[in-house]
Amino acid sequence: MKREKRKRRWYRYVIQLIVMALIVSSIPIETIAETMNNDKPVQESEISSTGQAKETTEQKQTSDEKPTEVVEERTEHEKVFDNKNGTFTKKVYTEPIHTEKNGKLEEIQPELVTKTTETIETKTTKLKTNVSKKVRTERICNL
Repeated sequence: MKREKRKRRWYRYVIQLIVMALIVSSIPIETIAETMNNDKPVQESEISSTGQAKETTEQKQTSDEKPTEVVEERTEHEKVFDNKNGTFTKKVYTEPIHTEKNGKLEEIQPELVTKTTETIETKTTKLKTNVSKKVRTERICNL
């Protein structure tokens, strides 16, 4: 009887250990590492070689700069950014974010602007719309 209780208790501990291991393994480690690094300031180690020291100061200067968009690499659904450290970041969108205007891809701007005294239209979109400021029984909107 006691032997069976010990055996069941041992199985229970093994099962609990397996469950805990599964739970811990499902946590994304990169997220934990990023949050830990964001809380504490990064400490740089001293470098004896002057060449390596120059590289770290250059990296520090470039890391302070914000990424800039590489306009030549634009597509309808993508933006490419130069991170200023030799790497690039590509952001891909499910919907078009650029539209072609005069042979160049420009960002879609759905804001309404006044074209004439009587009509309003969108800034930059694929579908050109004109909306009349005054409501008439004829045409209110042109697509």
